[in-house]
Amino acid sequence: KGLAVEAQLVFPEATQRLIFRGGWASADQNPDDGWSEDFSFDRNYGVGMVLFDEFMGAIEGSTHALLADPDHSGIPPVGVDAITTEGAFRRGSYIQAAHTWKAKPKGPLGGLPHEGLATKVGGMIAASNADISQPFYTFRAGGQPTSHHNKATSERLLGVELDWGIEYSHALRKAMVRGKIEGGHLWLSEDLAGEGSNRVDLLMLTASLGY
Repeated sequence: KGLAVEAQLVFPEATQRLIFRGGWASADQNPDDGWSEDFSFDRNYGVGMVLFDEFMGAIEGSTHALLADPDHSGIPPVGVDAITTEGAFRRGSYIQAAHTWKAKPKGPLGGLPHEGLATKVGGMIAASNADISQPFYTFRAGGQPTSHHNKATSERLLGVELDWGIEYSHALRKAMVRGKIEGGHLWLSEDLAGEGSNRVDLLMLTASLGY
């Protein structure tokens, strides 16, 4: 089962928006009761920039490699391919708030869409709906919830994230030139960070030319 909600507050002339989002995806509380609950959102449903797309997606990839490694098992477990979702939001809950702003349209006809400067900033907090566990190490630990660091987990918090972006678009005759810089900063929970750094940063630069 899954649930997603979104509300927006739009300012005059639509130059600013306050966006509030939340989501919940069911997770299996007891893997031994013969009933499985494991809901994943669509891969393109964006929840932040770093936690699910990058960090959790990387954990899924390494988990798949461990489970499919012939040195660990002669035959990979049934359903091992369902481990990798390319970073889809799953098995958790999140709350996200964001603010977007764009320059007022230019010219008597309102100018071209998205022309000018635009900014966005937002924050998110996410938690697991079941004990944090990585399938390979949890199985080796006899079912005790164990992280990808092969350490017993003690909480369900996943992390807190801050995201931002600045974009500038300019019309040249029939072409539109765009440049964008985006950043994501993730502070991991103790269980996910392990003995390493609890900070993960992502910076993306994008340029495009459209006709």
